Amino acid sequence: MRVFIILVGIPGSGKSTQIKRLGLEHLTLSPDELRIRNGALCGKSITPLADAMVWAQLRKMLCNRFKFGLTTIFDSTGLSSSVNEFAELAKAFRYRVLYVKFDKFSLEECVRNVRSREFNSDLPESVIFNFYTRMQNFTRQSNVCDSIESALKWENFYKISLDYDKIKVLPDLHGCYDTLAQFARAENWFKDESIGYVFLGDYIDRGNQNYEMVNFLCEFATKENVYFLCGNHDTRLFEWAFDINHTPPNSFKESIAEIETKCKKINELKKRLRSVSNKFRSYIWAEFKGEEYFFNHAGVEKMDTSLPDAYLLGVLTQGESENAYLDYVKIGNRWAKNHPNITQIFGHRNVFALSDFKINERCYCLECDIESGGKLAVLSLPERKLEFYDNLQSQLCEQTSRKSANLINEKRFEKQGIYSVNFSEAVFFNRLWTSQTIKARGLFRYINDDEIAGRSYDKFFNYEEFEGVPNLEDFKYPVKVWRKENGHLLLTFFNKFTKELEFATKSSVGKPMNDNAKALFSTEQIAIISEFCKAQNATCLWEVISKKDDKHPIVYDDEAVFLLNVVENVEQERLLDYKLADILGGAARGVLKDKALLSEISNLDELKSYVKDFFASWEIEYEGVVLEGANGVKLKLKGNFYQLKKMLRACSGGGFPKFSHSKELEKLALKAISLGLLPKWRELSVEQVANLRE
Repeated sequence: MRVFIILVGIPGSGKSTQIKRLGLEHLTLSPDELRIRNGALCGKSITPLADAMVWAQLRKMLCNRFKFGLTTIFDSTGLSSSVNEFAELAKAFRYRVLYVKFDKFSLEECVRNVRSREFNSDLPESVIFNFYTRMQNFTRQSNVCDSIESALKWENFYKISLDYDKIKVLPDLHGCYDTLAQFARAENWFKDESIGYVFLGDYIDRGNQNYEMVNFLCEFATKENVYFLCGNHDTRLFEWAFDINHTPPNSFKESIAEIETKCKKINELKKRLRSVSNKFRSYIWAEFKGEEYFFNHAGVEKMDTSLPDAYLLGVLTQGESENAYLDYVKIGNRWAKNHPNITQIFGHRNVFALSDFKINERCYCLECDIESGGKLAVLSLPERKLEFYDNLQSQLCEQTSRKSANLINEKRFEKQGIYSVNFSEAVFFNRLWTSQTIKARGLFRYINDDEIAGRSYDKFFNYEEFEGVPNLEDFKYPVKVWRKENGHLLLTFFNKFTKELEFATKSSVGKPMNDNAKALFSTEQIAIISEFCKAQNATCLWEVISKKDDKHPIVYDDEAVFLLNVVENVEQERLLDYKLADILGGAARGVLKDKALLSEISNLDELKSYVKDFFASWEIEYEGVVLEGANGVKLKLKGNFYQLKKMLRACSGGGFPKFSHSKELEKLALKAISLGLLPKWRELSVEQVANLRE
């Protein structure tokens, strides 16, 4: 087990005697034993002559043991500063540090025990008394066990109850972030706390989106219903984060090179990894709906306290063959024999690609070779049903620079201390949608630290816009139908650099369009929204209808600003549930309005019927609707009236759009042009379109 047990007690308090009684010498490091072996024994007295060498050796020995995840007992008084240093070292290797306190003997009894020793029996009584005094100041309450035996029990570590309706287990991901993000979006970024998510480890290497994966780990490691296990590839990541000397393989060197190319603040990233390192477990032993489960990365044949943790992580692989990976079926069958009432689920080594990842009723090897193009397989419990997701790993991520790949445009605004990030025309017209380009839409970062200053939605698409867009079967219910107005997008967020509320379009700040939008807000409203955005670390998204707008197809009689959503300023899209009155209270007046909820749909048949009726209608005078599922899936439906006017707008500018919407739309556009309506395309009304259709 990955546990470091520090014995705390004065000389003669029974620590070494207890170790021998339990037969645990093979797990124990003792400074006194090393002093003797380094020649510090003079007669029967142990001198401090070799102490510098001893403590250096202890550190090296501990590092070696920690790398292999060996249960380690440290037998000293536990009261020196060096012990505190070793405890911190253990934490860097994601160890749980436990203390066993030996305080049952009186001072007089401890002195008698010291005098009866074979070696060092002449330890001065003043030294023993000094340790006794320091022992009285040992007031630690947390992580203290009453005995070595209790510290070594499996059930004391990660034996938990998973109180969820469902658990979803994910395999090795190996730097394939796009594919993971597809699953996460379908799960609404794990917001449903009735579902638990267990990740089996190996998040980096081999794939080409390791930086994105590391950001994902840092962001979700503290989420209560998300459980990250650690794999052999991940141990290197944490050694790197803690600056522990190691000789990494080439795959990890390539991963670090990619991360350092994409990340402007490496030390900050390392700090984030260190802060969440204790969230990455070697295993989870859990009860779930009356069944017991044992989750780990590499698969073992038996739960054994003497088993090096390295076998759980895959640093070492349990098996008999020269290539131990091949023995996973034997390992699984032995597990079922040793633990007939516990189901083990692991990844790491499904080299024969079991069709259903099932070795037997009590063992699953969930490894789907995702880095080589395999589909993402997710095991859903308790029904033990497999879900499959297409592999979206993009070769575009091999580009070492966003700009050189011609996918992302950046604009710097030095006065405001921010820059905007938006996908390029090449992305839009060639549909080069990845996790990076979908997010690069109305995204603003600070120049000095690259943190998000403000952000819009991730890019989402029109119904049946192209193959790969979510379809109606992807929604979870209820599905909300929001009216989509036809203005321009406005972002308001608190700028920590200028200490002011920023008014931004998708790509710019400080432009006339931004100032025009700002003029629609009162001074009071701006002050309240500024404080709100600052407190929530969020961006308010608005749809602005302005009298100065003569480009949008839909014409409005009055100006208006519609609150669309509030988005948290984090890497993964998170929508916060606020209405206008929640933000502004009594100041929610003037042209500011909430977006309109038109309907809620409760099942697929009802949704299909709604979509059919929507596209059959020519009387919708606004742009269209946004369908938003309970799982966060979003789709846009654009009305026929809007699409026709948009076509005519393109023609009025000398273009000739590809009429891909429907034959009727194309026919009506050409008829309108032939009747001389093109110069006044924006004034075209629903009634006029009805006449054109006759």
